Amino acid sequence: MTVHLKKLAVGCKTIDALYERQSVRIVDYHGQDAVGIWTRHKPKREGEALENGSLYWVVNGSIACRQTILGFERVEDAEEGTFCLIMVEAAIIRTLPEKHRPFQGWRYLPAEKAPADRGPFVPGEAEEQDIPAEMEEDLRQSGLL
Repeated sequence: MTVHLKKLAVGCKTIDALYERQSVRIVDYHGQDAVGIWTRHKPKREGEALENGSLYWVVNGSIACRQTILGFERVEDAEEGTFCLIMVEAAIIRTLPEKHRPFQGWRYLPAEKAPADRGPFVPGEAEEQDIPAEMEEDLRQSGLL
């Protein structure tokens, strides 16, 4: 059974800002462009997250996009101790916006509660031309989208 993770994109008001932050940290991970997301604790349900799981990003109060999880790496630092790197595909996929309250760290997101994909993120795409997240959510709930 697939399980996803969700995490706050702290300090990012747009998906473009998240992309800009990550674009300078892209590495080759087993032949794929990937980005490592630092976290203190490795998920106990690691196997389920590796079965087509994604890391969903909460951007400016809404789940806005996701990246496919490629793996988990344990990192030891002499000063800071043990960390986990969640390795995700560098490509970002936009999702239908879904309001979400702030939280710390990362959380599990059951597959059945994950928002639907909206399409690939294209850097520099004008997010301002999109329907505002609240309006889009209202239209979706009304069955108009």
